[in-house]
Amino acid sequence: MWKLLGNALPLGLNLASLGLSANAIRLLLSYPFSSELWDIAPVLHKPNLSPNMQLHSLLLSARQMLFLPPVGLSNPPIFPWTLAVVLLKAITDAKAWSAAEALIPLQTAKPSTPAPPIPVPSIHLCFVDATWMADSGNSGLGWTFQSANRFSGSASAFVPCALAAEALGVKHALSSALDHELTHIQVFSDSQTLVCLLIAKESTVELRGILFDISLLCLQFISLSFHYIPRSCNSLADSLAKRALVSLNLLPAGV
Repeated sequence: MWKLLGNALPLGLNLASLGLSANAIRLLLSYPFSSELWDIAPVLHKPNLSPNMQLHSLLLSARQMLFLPPVGLSNPPIFPWTLAVVLLKAITDAKAWSAAEALIPLQTAKPSTPAPPIPVPSIHLCFVDATWMADSGNSGLGWTFQSANRFSGSASAFVPCALAAEALGVKHALSSALDHELTHIQVFSDSQTLVCLLIAKESTVELRGILFDISLLCLQFISLSFHYIPRSCNSLADSLAKRALVSLNLLPAGV
């Protein structure tokens, strides 16, 4: 049919030898044998055939036809026909997929940007000590933040016992840490009894008020822990506590 559309078939000589006119559309539609072929063709959506139809229109209409399996045979093998239809559809879909992929522009993979490292918060070491005079009840408090290079000292006029002085020193140290916006600290004290009470979150009658204040301060820290160290390793905080007491002229400078 495509050769007929391009006038590539020698219809004139062949049809003239048969006494027929050289007309392509008549050859396909009007002659008895062609009409019979159209009638028995196993297809759906046959074109509306008319003598005035152009060959180009016939070819366009033929694209809508749906070919059916052959009929009229005794027990016809349907598998070859079904296989041919499936293969034809698979080939058509593969060509359509390849054509669609060719239209998609290649996307250059962007270089992945490494995630910025998560900053590790600095842990500040706090050393606390207290000096207490039993005869007067006066005490000196000292604490130092070693990693932050901050040193502080304070004095309290009266404390009921040495353990209360140690606890009061921890309370002042925690308040000083919050004033300097230090929220990750480790507190070291040479009072093993006080450290055990703080870790166990227990209290005594003498320390109830001070330890309650410490528990409220602890809630404001992100990371906080208490540790015991020997007195020999806490000399700087000890000297600050004695200096604070000397400032009240309650302890000789040589003590």
